[in-house]
Amino acid sequence: MHFDWPVLIINGDRDAADFVRFSLVDAGWDARRVQWTSSLAGARSHLRRGTPRVIVVTPPLPDARNEVALFDALRE
Repeated sequence: MHFDWPVLIINGDRDAADFVRFSLVDAGWDARRVQWTSSLAGARSHLRRGTPRVIVVTPPLPDARNEVALFDALRE
C-alpha cells in the first residue's frame, strides 16, 4: 500500500519523531513526504511551502525502556 500525502511531524524530541516517521514509512508513506520539525516556528515554515494533509504531534517517549510504558505513551 502506498500513501503519498504530505505529513508533518511536530515534536521537540527527535527520537519520538523518528519513531513515528519510521513507522509511517514502514506503513507505506513516501519517506520524502514525511517531514519533521521541532517547533511551531518550523511548522509555519513548512506550511508556507505547502500545506501538509496530515500533521502529527507526537508525545515524548518515556525515559524507561519498558515497552508497556512506550505503548502507553503512544496511546495518549
